[in-house]
Amino acid sequence: MLKLIFLIYLYFCVNPILYSQDLFMSYEKTGTIYKYNLNTNEDIKLFEGYQQSISPDGKKIAYTESDEKTGGRFISIYDIESKTVKRMTSVPGDNSYFPRYSPDGNYLVFNHWTNNNWQIAIVSVDDRNFKILTENKIRNLNSFYSPSWTEDSKSIITHDMSNIIEFSIEGEVLNIYPLDKIDPSKKIFFSSASTVWFDKTNFALIFDCEVDNEFGGTYENQNRIYRYDLLKNVITKISPDEYSATNPFISFSSGKIFFNAFTKEDVIKKIEGEMEYFELTYSIYNTDIKGDKFSFVLKNGTSPSLNK
Repeated sequence: MLKLIFLIYLYFCVNPILYSQDLFMSYEKTGTIYKYNLNTNEDIKLFEGYQQSISPDGKKIAYTESDEKTGGRFISIYDIESKTVKRMTSVPGDNSYFPRYSPDGNYLVFNHWTNNNWQIAIVSVDDRNFKILTENKIRNLNSFYSPSWTEDSKSIITHDMSNIIEFSIEGEVLNIYPLDKIDPSKKIFFSSASTVWFDKTNFALIFDCEVDNEFGGTYENQNRIYRYDLLKNVITKISPDEYSATNPFISFSSGKIFFNAFTKEDVIKKIEGEMEYFELTYSIYNTDIKGDKFSFVLKNGTSPSLNK
């Protein structure tokens, strides 16, 4: 018994993050980035910004920094404790956006504009090792969007709105999944904002997409979250019918999928002169890989990002 207790103690000493670290979520609300503790429900307002990603240790936020004078977009990191910002100066050009931390905390992946196309690039968090992964790698595929990481931090998942592609962090093409094979009926549509995650534990692709179904009186197509089982070749909707859902994020440690969504009750129609528009109130929800355990997280938030 004493040996067993010692082994358990040693295991958690070597792996303190497994029991001591809280589950944090960063999110956006009306142009401001917040940090939310899912263990304590503490909600902290941080800074103005958008397209953010929280670091695995929960201490920093990578985000898109806009230059109001030039209109440029840059990859930057906000230190929560010191309240300082570091722009990634090793990233060339003035049009990069939506960074995501690798699960091991060593890299950021993001969209990068170069040679009149959107490519996927990475940079180490110490502002070194900038590299474009996708340029000239696949014949007839020129632009790529909305990258995410696999849990082992060794692969990037992206798409060109017709194919889902897995790249290694060295830029090697590992897998290509054509959308017309995932959905032969062609009832789902990718936009450049659609995000795909590769859950290798369950061997499934998780993604948001549009469907041909006007929703909430907005004249816009409904968005849904789907799971594609790579072994069974089966696509399954995992967000409820009464929600229009986007921006999925897999928390690999909890096995939950976080996303923002709105219902028809969250749509307010407004008219100014001859202009008609709609105000939408998004909230953040989560579900499990099967879509069976749907639950509310918080109201008035978008683009959830989890630290683990």
